[in-house]
Amino acid sequence: MPARPLPALACLAALAGLPQMATAETRCATQADLAQGIVVSYAHGGHDTFTADPRRPGAVVLQGEMGGMSLGTTVLGQGYIYLSAVGPGNLDVSYDFGILPADLPRPVPGGTWEGVATVTANGTTSTERQIHRYGATGTLSAGGCTWALIEVTIAWPAEEERLYWFPDLGISVRAGDAVTAITPLALMP
Repeated sequence: MPARPLPALACLAALAGLPQMATAETRCATQADLAQGIVVSYAHGGHDTFTADPRRPGAVVLQGEMGGMSLGTTVLGQGYIYLSAVGPGNLDVSYDFGILPADLPRPVPGGTWEGVATVTANGTTSTERQIHRYGATGTLSAGGCTWALIEVTIAWPAEEERLYWFPDLGISVRAGDAVTAITPLALMP
């Protein structure tokens, strides 16, 4: 089993509708901001920057950082399905589902998707069956904004990961990570 990507990642899923603004001065991130970047900040001090890959529709590039140090780069299909990761400790893994990123499924509450990926990790190739379960809907509020989300559980052999996927943003975060802000990169200091 290949190592999972290291960035502080979690799948965030949102229901229909736009993010709700708490105050007139607050500008909440939307999926339109993904072209230039969306920064998710966490209580532990790290942050992830999500950017749409202009060369691969449906692919989102995630760059994690903690204390000024890179946690690596992960490419996510539809903002939550691992496609590749490069990071510290010689992490170099790719997942090929034989589907273009734009054609990978977007979470739908109560739905499931099962995919088989050809996994290449540090020069070794294997196959891996993944079961993606789309669960309950909810909301996440941070920095004066509220976004809808869908809980996503991705199960691999002998392991699973829970994410929150935000449909209004097209990104995800690891369930349980304390998100303090989701900000358009253009508004970051």
